[in-house]
Amino acid sequence: MEYTVKSAREFASRDQIEVWVQSYLSAGPWANAGLAKGLKRARRWWVGPVKISLDRLVRKCGPEPEMKYRMPQEEWDRRTNHIATTATDPELLPPAIAQWIDGTLLLADGNHRHEGARRKGWPALWVFIWFDSEKDWQASEWHPKK
Repeated sequence: MEYTVKSAREFASRDQIEVWVQSYLSAGPWANAGLAKGLKRARRWWVGPVKISLDRLVRKCGPEPEMKYRMPQEEWDRRTNHIATTATDPELLPPAIAQWIDGTLLLADGNHRHEGARRKGWPALWVFIWFDSEKDWQASEWHPKK
């Protein structure tokens, strides 16, 4: 499968976001078995892909001291510069995956894409957002009744 915004939209249109997410997190060099397994532990409410401004997305991976998942600056720069120099269209990238926590969109997957997009000068990324409760989803700006 090709992991792009187009394929993500196709799965979302069939109410199969979680199928796309699990497939994406289980394949390729970006595989994240821990996140895939964690997402299966409880029911999630999903929206997306939606275009979100970079400044609304909070990274938790990078070289900065406050990052939950720290990595060496050289490795961070290598990966993010690769995205910044090779990506030509945000729609050709896989949507990032963010968790909604009390109004904050915390990136669970896509931290490198976020920085690559910033370095490229793009203002936004496509994102799948998950909610841990139906109440949170219903209160969000993305709920269909809003």
